[in-house]
Amino acid sequence: MATLPPPPPGGFRVGSVAYNTLAEALAAANDGNTIVVKPGIYRRQTAVVTRNNLKLIGDNGMVHLAAQGQSIENKGTIVVRGANLTIENFEFSGATSSDGNGAGIRLENRGLTLRRCIFHDNQNGILTGRIADCDLLMEFCEFARNGAGDGQTHNFYIGQIRKLTMLGCYSHLGKTGHLAKSRAAENMVVACRFTDEGGNASYELEFPSGGKVDIRGCVFEQSPSTENNTIISFGAEKNLLNRQHEFRFYQNTVVNRADRGPMIFLATAPAMQDIVDNVFVGTGAPTDPGNTVVSASLLVDPDHFDFRLKQPVKGSHRWASYEYVHPSSSKPRKDSFRGAFSADAQKPAAIVAAPERQRLIIEKPQSGEEAKWWAALPADTWIEVNNTRLDAVQPNPVPPGSIGTEGVVSAYGGGAYDEDNNRLLLFGGGFTASADNSVYELA
Repeated sequence: MATLPPPPPGGFRVGSVAYNTLAEALAAANDGNTIVVKPGIYRRQTAVVTRNNLKLIGDNGMVHLAAQGQSIENKGTIVVRGANLTIENFEFSGATSSDGNGAGIRLENRGLTLRRCIFHDNQNGILTGRIADCDLLMEFCEFARNGAGDGQTHNFYIGQIRKLTMLGCYSHLGKTGHLAKSRAAENMVVACRFTDEGGNASYELEFPSGGKVDIRGCVFEQSPSTENNTIISFGAEKNLLNRQHEFRFYQNTVVNRADRGPMIFLATAPAMQDIVDNVFVGTGAPTDPGNTVVSASLLVDPDHFDFRLKQPVKGSHRWASYEYVHPSSSKPRKDSFRGAFSADAQKPAAIVAAPERQRLIIEKPQSGEEAKWWAALPADTWIEVNNTRLDAVQPNPVPPGSIGTEGVVSAYGGGAYDEDNNRLLLFGGGFTASADNSVYELA
């Protein structure tokens, strides 16, 4: 989740006309227009989409809508009332509302396509209403640390829509809620990664109302600190909406680091159930025939999320047409080996870095008090606050230059929570009295 410099004025363009805010651009747009947005951070910008068939496109870079606690209609950063909206290259963070359901995107009309979007540190990443004719497509999107911590908010929560389709998405680091929850009548999930990575998520995937569920080529991991025994839950609520129930689960890899299960809980018996050519690691594996159950010692490097089998096992069929590529991507797959990884799958370096990439623990104080933090994050996640020096409140400084602003921050440090602007300031600087004592804002 890279942080970019604030954009220049006129960052939103509809045709040849530039606007300073998303709300202004949306007000000027007509049905079918494309709004092209310059990359950068847009703070506290919220809007309602009312036009149909719009496209919001980040122009060769990420557009970060950092809500910082702001919301429109007490719902979230973007409320979608226009049909068939497409959003590409957008990042959503900091959405809150007084009812605890602030979402990066609140969907209230049919048709939404998301490509290469990131949702983090919102009360909900995405929250949809009950929309019978709605199809939602998510490709190469990432969800992290969304949730209010109440168990009722999630990385994303899809309501009663017609169909959810996911390809190459990455959901991780839950905050008591689920990594994914869907009440869609039909769910197609292909080549995605759902890994808690030491978090305390409840389910990795929940389909409380059942429906048609087809999961292929995905990677699942439940951490020891999970809030729930189950990794995937199907049809656990009484209101099953009088729909057809089917559950297909092909060529997936499921790793349970907890000492309890089950991995898959089918509370409602589906009319069609097929669980085959999967790899299950740990406690609570299904007993369906045609799967491989192994210990973690038979994986290449489970401590660093490399869940490939040391000795691949031939399966019965090529069920998954795509294979997950970390982070938030996929590639075509042509083999029938069991589990989420092809026999010739290479270990991307990003898999090793994944736990560090998102790790941030903050003890949030009252306004003006000292904040303690631990970070192991790339340097481009920091913005220097110009002309600000807080030397006196820097008990454990962070070295600048090759270790700090140009490299990787990895140290204890001090900070302060700025309540008026809803931001956390971290104090940089050096280990010597002559070093720079800059202040950095975490976006």
